[in-house]
Amino acid sequence: MDGNRYQEIREMIQQVFNNGFNWNRLSSQQIINSAEMLDLWKSNSLTYKEEEDKIIFFEFSFYEKLSSKGSQISQYKEENDSAIASLMSKSIHSLYEVISCNRETNEVILKDLIDEDVTITLIDINLSHSNASGLLFYTRLIPFDNYFISTGVTLTFSKEDANKALLQKSKIELKKRRKLSSREQYQWAYLAYIKYSRS
Repeated sequence: MDGNRYQEIREMIQQVFNNGFNWNRLSSQQIINSAEMLDLWKSNSLTYKEEEDKIIFFEFSFYEKLSSKGSQISQYKEENDSAIASLMSKSIHSLYEVISCNRETNEVILKDLIDEDVTITLIDINLSHSNASGLLFYTRLIPFDNYFISTGVTLTFSKEDANKALLQKSKIELKKRRKLSSREQYQWAYLAYIKYSRS
């Protein structure tokens, strides 16, 4: 994909986010519950230690199903005839390892470390032009035909910290006797990032 098309898609994603994000889609209690999930509700108010905490909370509140009506993006998709919104409603998120980068095509090959049989192609100009092989990060991806584009929120892990996080995830699932839901997995990834990586 050429750079101009990539930038165009990113701008469309941002526009849908700006137009679709609406706190009124959630009750006050649902907002508090989601903040508590990410350990951001302290002393009866939202508390962000870093600016990225705010960005992560907004993404979580937009893409994850926090009410019986569905996620904010799914509700926006139902209200608007938007191909981009439809794709955004199908976003996935996981812990990935960069396998290779191709600066000619702006492609980055990622291995999913949670679903280990999955390898995907990410379009990312900055990452594809770097020496990022081996980089580990958790991110949300939006599907476009045979490739994906990131929402831009990334939680970076060292190999050691990623292994700790994955072991923690296995213990949580063993205790629950099931795999984590989408929002539970995002919660796990963010809290593991805070515990093991950002500190």
